[in-house]
Amino acid sequence: MSAAHWLRLGFVLATCAFFGVRFFYLRRVGQEPATMSEHPVLAVFMTAMKPVFFASVVLWLVRPSWIAFADLPVPMWLQWVGLGLIGLTTGLYAWVHHALGDNFHPLLRLRDAHQLVTTGPYRFARHPMYTVLFFTGIGILLCTANVLVGGLNALGMMAASVVRLPREERMLIERFGDGYRAYQQRVGRYTPWW
Repeated sequence: MSAAHWLRLGFVLATCAFFGVRFFYLRRVGQEPATMSEHPVLAVFMTAMKPVFFASVVLWLVRPSWIAFADLPVPMWLQWVGLGLIGLTTGLYAWVHHALGDNFHPLLRLRDAHQLVTTGPYRFARHPMYTVLFFTGIGILLCTANVLVGGLNALGMMAASVVRLPREERMLIERFGDGYRAYQQRVGRYTPWW
């Protein structure tokens, strides 16, 4: 098998592991009543983006010539770096989910028993899941060397950061008040410094 074939196989395994983490924690999402605050336009956009993203990945895997118009001139060694980045962020993704525990929900909502999590990766960033997804997106873009595959992911992340994150912060301030404001002062939004 050529290096390109091994890279594609590695990409399949890495993305299966990444989404496996998500599905594992999705199974644990309880039915406890929750206050939902997802922006309806963002919810529709993100729902519509998922099948388009997966279709672009399938095309990249089985018919790359069909989306070759969106290829980037990324050297093979850098594509392997991208694959490694997906693998690294998969471990971080599991850590973030584990730290959230029962507070995790794929939609923007707070449960009645929601707790402010400031341990694990939340010691270093208020929104480490966004950080992990950002770096996963970079890994996908580098690994696939395709703007269509990597760009769709980036577009979804930008939409979430611009539309969803401010709503999330407002919800947390409303629920936890001065405790969350103090946390905002101590810890950066995406990294310890930013």
